[in-house]
Amino acid sequence: AGRTIEGYTLIVDLKGLNRSFLWGPGITIFNEMISTIANNYPTSLKKIYLIRSPPIFPTIYNLCKAFLGRDTTKVKLLGNDYKEVLLKTVGKNSLPRYYGGNLTDSAGDEKCSEWVCYGGEVPHSCYINQNASLQDDLNWQNVIISAGISFKAEYPVDSKGSVIRWRFRCKKHDIGFGIYFKKSLKFTSLQNMKNIIPVERHSCRIIPERGSLYCEEVGIYALVFDNSYSYFNWKDISYQIEIIEPNNMEDSSSKATSGNNIISNDET
Repeated sequence: AGRTIEGYTLIVDLKGLNRSFLWGPGITIFNEMISTIANNYPTSLKKIYLIRSPPIFPTIYNLCKAFLGRDTTKVKLLGNDYKEVLLKTVGKNSLPRYYGGNLTDSAGDEKCSEWVCYGGEVPHSCYINQNASLQDDLNWQNVIISAGISFKAEYPVDSKGSVIRWRFRCKKHDIGFGIYFKKSLKFTSLQNMKNIIPVERHSCRIIPERGSLYCEEVGIYALVFDNSYSYFNWKDISYQIEIIEPNNMEDSSSKATSGNNIISNDET
């Protein structure tokens, strides 16, 4: 209290790390966390100390270097001989006794568990049933998208101010998603349509991706699932689209659009 904090030092204890930690969604979340820090607080992070690293660490480090930019001098690999460096940099009064300092929490815990949230085995109560989120409604559509093509689902919107709401999940890998607009059925190619939401790739194997769009114009909105970037992997997509008219905003379920309203096709 009463001190100005201009930056922080990150200490990553890698003891127990093994190949089972190289899990796609976990690495994705970690990369997003690092990207958020780098994009919003580029000068706040002073040092990253990686301590007690196992032999597999070089593989993991190479995965992370791309998100640290060129300034990898902030990263220090200390192995098991870390205490002297941490004491000199962090200070004994700010370092938990478990790591060689003098600090304990109010309960006398050397790890300072009162302030530091340590990792560990995930309890079974936190496990997610990957199909549970798809069992809450019968209006889910399914489509298999081959490698190298995209799938386009077109929805007519008759009332200005309507809202398009979507949920989708890709059971393996990731999938691109974007929205285009056209006034009538005259145009079929995306090149002749107005791009409303640029196509971006989403990793949504566990939790469905969600979003909504306020429709400023009356016409046809094309929701595109893009797999054109993939050379080998087909994608299994489950999705749900709802069109909510302005006079039914309070009761959005009453005007949910079913699959019968879709005009869809594949594009190479």
